[in-house]
Amino acid sequence: MTTKIESESVSAGRWHLGRRARDILSGAVVTLFAVVIYLQAGGLPKGAASFPRGIAIVLGLSGLLLILRSLRMARTGKAEVSGYSWKLFAIAVPLWCATVWLIRPLDFFIVAPVFMAILSWVMSGVPRTAVGVLRAVAFGIVMSAGIWAVFVQVLGVSLP
Repeated sequence: MTTKIESESVSAGRWHLGRRARDILSGAVVTLFAVVIYLQAGGLPKGAASFPRGIAIVLGLSGLLLILRSLRMARTGKAEVSGYSWKLFAIAVPLWCATVWLIRPLDFFIVAPVFMAILSWVMSGVPRTAVGVLRAVAFGIVMSAGIWAVFVQVLGVSLP
């Protein structure tokens, strides 16, 4: 016998969380993890603590956005997210591995724009028009320059 309770169900003594409940739980865990990172970074020297604290802030905001999105989806009825596929995952993971492997021998300014451009092109549905390809290339160049500026100029971290 299965009993529906909001977006959860109980079946033979086992809890099956619905999508909404899973997203809220995941968001809470991510937010809690971000708080722990932020607090643990307090023991680091002032300059060294800024990077993990920045990551913790972004992670915490992402967790809160996941919770808010989940709460909003229940009201609007939009429960499904489309556009994600195993095909994208199968392309992105080897691309990421190749980037990590090639970044030292070939240099950041060669590998990063190519990685970002290809990933952007694939994530936008592999457009075959010149505008779609140029948009992906521009994204790769701008994002690589932005990453370089943040890490080298703002944080003082050297890139490979």
